[in-house]
Amino acid sequence: MRKVTIADIAKRAGVSVSTVSRVLNGKIEGNMRPETYQRVAKAIEELGYKPNRLAQALRGAPSKIIGFVIPDRMNPYFQQLTLALERIAYTSGYGILLCSSDNSLEKERAYLELLERQRVDGIIFSTVGSQKDEINRLISHGVAVVLADEEVEGVNAPVVVSDNYLGGRQATEHLISLGHERIACITGPLNLISSRERLRGYRDVLQEAGLEVEERLVVESRDFSYDEGFKAAKKLLRRGLGFTAVVCANDLVALAMIRALGERGFRVPEDCSVVGFDNSYIAEITYPRLTTVAQPVKNIMRKVFSLLDEALRGEASPGVYRLRTRLVVRDSTAPPGRRKL
Repeated sequence: MRKVTIADIAKRAGVSVSTVSRVLNGKIEGNMRPETYQRVAKAIEELGYKPNRLAQALRGAPSKIIGFVIPDRMNPYFQQLTLALERIAYTSGYGILLCSSDNSLEKERAYLELLERQRVDGIIFSTVGSQKDEINRLISHGVAVVLADEEVEGVNAPVVVSDNYLGGRQATEHLISLGHERIACITGPLNLISSRERLRGYRDVLQEAGLEVEERLVVESRDFSYDEGFKAAKKLLRRGLGFTAVVCANDLVALAMIRALGERGFRVPEDCSVVGFDNSYIAEITYPRLTTVAQPVKNIMRKVFSLLDEALRGEASPGVYRLRTRLVVRDSTAPPGRRKL
């Protein structure tokens, strides 16, 4: 079947090709009569014309496509962020081009360059490291950029994150309220501000409670994946430090910790309490159901999309927007048992 062209629309409506082009590009101000516009609009509908997005982009017209770069498409938290963004974008007439970097800085840079070449309207970016120079370069080239979930110091773009410090505090305060005194922590990669802020919240609460902050109770996971979390959990258990509870970098790491405990014959929460971070869907369906710190996924994406809209209009200003987390108590935490790890 032959593709409908602008010339076909012009012939059907009885107008010039330039008039059709003006309607398609929204340039109907001036002396275009309402009945002319209506004839063109009717012809477009009757012929089922679909605009060529690439040609529009080359002419500088909006593509109605947003690039979304995330660290790991298999991570349930980023799956939920993506779903929230897709729903918001769809209602606003935008499509999403999703790029998963697999926790690679090199792949992140390649995707950012690709999205710029594709002339997407804007980019929402969650980094696995510091891409300050690359982000600022994109912005200097007129690309609208908003950072989601992770801060990068020195960027000229708005950033929307959870209050990770508050989340670290909430997890640790909950365990102390249950009577735990030896509380371990598996952090995310400490090159990330989010990981450092959660760790700071954990340390501050211990100090405020008069409890020792023992550095050997803190282990870093290389990323937020289950596999790296399992390695970190086994490393922590090999130290034999007799802790009774663990604050984990995210829900995947918490599940890895539960597995590592089970392989050594320990039960959760009878022998050790475990707290996750994210409140992803797996927290509810695992056994035991996971106590975790909830990130406000929908509110994060609503704010991100609002700021991207401002950036597209040239009205966005750099700044960090921190949204409150909340503790969700389920079955993986309880008062300390008598058995030593």
